[in-house]
Amino acid sequence: MSKVTVTVSNPTILNMLLTEVIGTIESESGMDALLQQGCDANFIDLMRRRPARDLMDVACHLKHLRFEVSVSEIEQQFLRLDWMRRDTALCEYFVKNGASAQMINTLFKKSTEEVRRLREALVPTGGANVGRTALPKDPKVREEIQQAWSEICKGRGSEESIRDRLYALHQRFEDHSIATLYSTIHEFEDDRSIRAGGGRESATADQIRVRQARVTS
Repeated sequence: MSKVTVTVSNPTILNMLLTEVIGTIESESGMDALLQQGCDANFIDLMRRRPARDLMDVACHLKHLRFEVSVSEIEQQFLRLDWMRRDTALCEYFVKNGASAQMINTLFKKSTEEVRRLREALVPTGGANVGRTALPKDPKVREEIQQAWSEICKGRGSEESIRDRLYALHQRFEDHSIATLYSTIHEFEDDRSIRAGGGRESATADQIRVRQARVTS
C-alpha cells in the first residue's frame, strides 16, 4: 500500500491543516490541482475570504479531518536519513582511525577544510599524516593484510563500496591505521587508485606472491 488515510481530531493540527489548504488555494498551481480533484469553486472562494480567527473557531468545532499519507515517500526519507547517519559515522571512524586526508576527501567527498575541522574535533592531539605512509615492517603481517583484503573483495557483493571493504579490513587489523592498511593492499601498485575514486582493486594474494618472487629473483 503506497498511501494511507489518517484521521485527525486535534484542534491545533486541524487549524494547521486548514491554513495549509488556504496556502494551497493561494498558489496558482495549488488551486488548479484542487479544481482538477473536483473541489467546488464556491468552497475555494469561501476559504480564501475567511480570516484566520474563523479558521481557528472552525477547527475547534470540527469532529475530524482526513488526509493521505504517502507511505513510500516516508519510507524513502527514513532510508535517506539512515544512510546519512551511517555515512557520517563511517567518515568519523575513518578520521579517528588514521585515514589520510586524501582518502577522506575522495571516499566521502569532503573538502580539505572539512577534513581539517573533522580532525580537530575528533583527533585533537593527532597530527595529519606527513609523507608516504609506512608499511608494517613484518612481511608476514603485510601478507596477512593482503590476503584478508583478497578474501573481503571475493566474499562481498560488487555493489559494496571500497570504503565499506576498508572498514571490514580495519576490523581485522585494528592495530594499524586505515592509511597503513590502504598502502599495504596497494604495496605493488602506484598511488593513482585512490585519486581515481577507489574503482581499481588491489592485487590478489597470488598475484602478490608472483611479484614478490620476481623482485627477489
